[in-house]
Amino acid sequence: MKKTLIIVLISCFGIFIVLTLILNSKDENYIIFDNNLFLSINDGRVSEISSDLLFDRDYNAFYQKEYIGKYELHSIDDEFGKLFFSNSKSDDTYSFETPYLAITPGIKFIPFEAVDADINDLSLLSFDLDKYWISSIDDLNVFKKVIFDVDNDDVDETVYYASYWNYLDTGADLDKSFSITFLVDNNKVYVLDDAVFYGTSLDDDEVFYTMDNVVLEYLLEVDGSIVMVVASKSIDVSFYSLYEFNDERVINYYS
Repeated sequence: MKKTLIIVLISCFGIFIVLTLILNSKDENYIIFDNNLFLSINDGRVSEISSDLLFDRDYNAFYQKEYIGKYELHSIDDEFGKLFFSNSKSDDTYSFETPYLAITPGIKFIPFEAVDADINDLSLLSFDLDKYWISSIDDLNVFKKVIFDVDNDDVDETVYYASYWNYLDTGADLDKSFSITFLVDNNKVYVLDDAVFYGTSLDDDEVFYTMDNVVLEYLLEVDGSIVMVVASKSIDVSFYSLYEFNDERVINYYS
């Protein structure tokens, strides 16, 4: 009898632990980037997770930064690397084109506007020109800025992203192509991410570029903190890094 009671108590305790884990997992913050990166972000910790954990929860979905609705993950096509979603309005399933973002309700999507930086901002790039192998910043292909209070101190910071490249130009100096995203606070520059483009010669008349265009892609609010999502975009895929700026330091959560 005593042995039976012990077994029953152990079984009940095991069921309690499992139910607690399931209930707690419902409150976790999950992010889906495109079809291939799944992150858990909670209490300042970010980790990659298995796609098995993505089911049975609601997601707010965004395509090219525009809200497209609330969905649940329906199924995963491992062969083609696609996720299929469903919602309560239809029996159909949907596979979103990339780039898309899906976040659980505990994460807030923050819209922002990237505007053209002007001549007064150009001097900010002069802090380390030699590192980026260029002698002039007058020919930047992209130079944008986002003004936002990223550390919740009631004072706006500015996030810039800039790129300089030469398309399929066999006469161009390949070593002078770059892309960078950096934050400016109190006139101090904090580099978030950067990349140097490189070319591979296909034949005597053509050069093919593998390009990484580094940009501020998303702003998210998680547990009261602002998370900056920087995308390194090549021709057909994006790689994402997550940063927080707090107490005059950059915290790299994931890259």
